[in-house]
Amino acid sequence: MSQDEALEDVKPKLNLTINFEGQHITVKVKPHMPFRKIFEAAEKRFGKEPGTFRFVYDGDRLRAEGTPAELGMEENDTIDAILQQVRATVSAVNCLQMVFFFSRSVVVLSSSRRV
Repeated sequence: MSQDEALEDVKPKLNLTINFEGQHITVKVKPHMPFRKIFEAAEKRFGKEPGTFRFVYDGDRLRAEGTPAELGMEENDTIDAILQQVRATVSAVNCLQMVFFFSRSVVVLSSSRRV
């Protein structure tokens, strides 16, 4: 075991709580562990697909490259897991089809009234 590995083993570990809709899990992490690893572990423990959550600490979104040490996190601090919102996009073709459908319906309705 090298000296660096020995130092890594004696570094203090933090217990962080991750909260998702009232469910709590506790993860034991090293202060300089990238949040990416913490995020992956939390998503797995909550039974979610990778990338499902946004993670927030003290109202700020956490970056995957950041670490608990950079934010001065302490024992038993809580990270909130929030479902990532997926935006629905409508293509221009779909918009044109919808406009055509609605305009055609209006024409049919108005022509039936005239008859």
